[in-house]
Amino acid sequence: MTGPDKPDNIADSESTISERQIHSSTQSLVSLSHLSKEILSSMPFPIFLLDSEKRISFANSEALRIVEREIFDVIGIPCQSIWMEQETDCSSCFLDDLKESESRSCIIQKSDGTIWKMTSSIIDISESQSGYILIAQDVSREIVAESIQKETDERYKLLAESSFDGVVLHVDREIVEASDSFAELFGYTPDEVIGMKIFDFFTPGSGEVIKERIETEYGQSYETVGLRKDGSTVLLEGFGRTCRYEGRPARIAAVKNIEAEKEAEDALKSSEERFRAVFERAGIGMAITSLENHFMHTNRALQDMLGYTEMNLVNMPLSDVTHPEDFILDEILLREIQLGSNDMYQLEKRFVRSDSEIMWARVTASVVRGKDGDAEFAIQMIEDITDYKRSERELRTASERSRLFLDIMSHDIRNQMQIILGRVSLVNEMVDNHVFEAMLEEAMTSVELCEAIIRKTQSTESLSEIPLKPRDLVEALQKNYEVFSERYPDVVFYFDTKLKKATVMADKYLDHLIENLVENAVIHNPRENKVVWISLEKSAMGYLFAIEDNGVGIPESARVGLFDMKLRIGGVGLHQSKQIVEKYSGRIEPMERVRDHPSRGTRFEVWLPNTI
Repeated sequence: MTGPDKPDNIADSESTISERQIHSSTQSLVSLSHLSKEILSSMPFPIFLLDSEKRISFANSEALRIVEREIFDVIGIPCQSIWMEQETDCSSCFLDDLKESESRSCIIQKSDGTIWKMTSSIIDISESQSGYILIAQDVSREIVAESIQKETDERYKLLAESSFDGVVLHVDREIVEASDSFAELFGYTPDEVIGMKIFDFFTPGSGEVIKERIETEYGQSYETVGLRKDGSTVLLEGFGRTCRYEGRPARIAAVKNIEAEKEAEDALKSSEERFRAVFERAGIGMAITSLENHFMHTNRALQDMLGYTEMNLVNMPLSDVTHPEDFILDEILLREIQLGSNDMYQLEKRFVRSDSEIMWARVTASVVRGKDGDAEFAIQMIEDITDYKRSERELRTASERSRLFLDIMSHDIRNQMQIILGRVSLVNEMVDNHVFEAMLEEAMTSVELCEAIIRKTQSTESLSEIPLKPRDLVEALQKNYEVFSERYPDVVFYFDTKLKKATVMADKYLDHLIENLVENAVIHNPRENKVVWISLEKSAMGYLFAIEDNGVGIPESARVGLFDMKLRIGGVGLHQSKQIVEKYSGRIEPMERVRDHPSRGTRFEVWLPNTI
């Protein structure tokens, strides 16, 4: 048998014999000095008599029934053999050291799974011999019920602790039970929590609220502020229920740390407020549209663009304000982001204002999806580009006109000038008059000059079409220095740089830029001894090269408008140079070669960014 066990919480059996009845019968039987076997046999519960050696000397019919043996099979065998169904040592029997007038019990489980409570006392078997009376009670159902209840309690405890960050039970405001998580939340050990007052864990202000909740048996959740052992506070959601504990009124309380949740709510609220502010105050039109492509919300900018009030636009289909030719494409693109084919789309489309005027807009739309990934609504940003479209059209028209003009100059006018030049040359050979000859020579020079201007203008016709690529500025300047030194032997050229390589993003027109500036320094220098300086150095985020001459310089008043097309007085070279530099994202600037001495020559500085 197992060691002694105290039956503290065994419930009353549902069998006909209760524990109280068995105990009463045991006391009555023990009080008899000589037990009658007839009396024992008539008892409605299993009874065994044991001799001083704990061997069975008698078993009533109920006892034989539960062990499923005959009387002659049990007489004289150790009692543990009946229950344990094997020969075992009795040295640890619960009957050891049993005193007279003492009753002792133990719980054993048979191999068939039944659980029995054995209650025993010392009795006089005869006038000269003492023994034991052993009364058995089947407590299987009670033990199983207790086990199930214990498992149920554990499940409820786990459920409560998983649902909350701490659970306590308090009686008269004093904590009698607490989960480990509750103690950890407030910085205590579990043992420290037991016996403390429930108000010790909350700030004074929150304590008053909790007191009112307890007194009114409030059963809903509420916010409160917890007070940790180190004095810090924590925002909590509290929940309480009235119950009973050991027959007394009690209160079970659960708390949940909601600081992170509150911070997330505050962050979400702040984010929503910022979005609302951006939405309402944005300088471009914004709209929230349904999956059916109807307006749900619009901002003031869009309302002004379309000429409708906010109420006019609510639930209005976008098709009502979209140009018929653009509606189908708009619908297709919106359907693609709804189905997940794209996250967003952008297009240029035409809207029809309330006054029937056409408004061009650049629309950027993206869909907002829920947690399940399904589309919920779309956000559209609508930018009025009507002026841009108008300017684009005007620029395209101007570009076409300039190309037509350049084509006319390059072909029609140039061909006619060739005819004029040819006829003038023939007439010049036929005329024998010095005055006429001089006039014809001047006419031929003017025609040749026109031819050169047309040729130079035509040279940058494809400037905007050619892509940029890395080019070495040192190599380009060195090459042009050598070419011009040979072309103009009467001009002194200097080239100065300490750089071995200077890479910039350019194209074939880099040589054209250098050539224009060098020719300008040579041709427009009236001095007899002409000098041109070419230099290159590293500058912030790029390179700076300069073309200088020793000519008569350019007055400051002329330098200010040198690249202004409206103030152009002739020539195309400098204006082409400006266009080339701007294509390279650089800058060009004319200045005095010698500060405060404008008549001592001109310096053109060109800065170009280096490659990244």
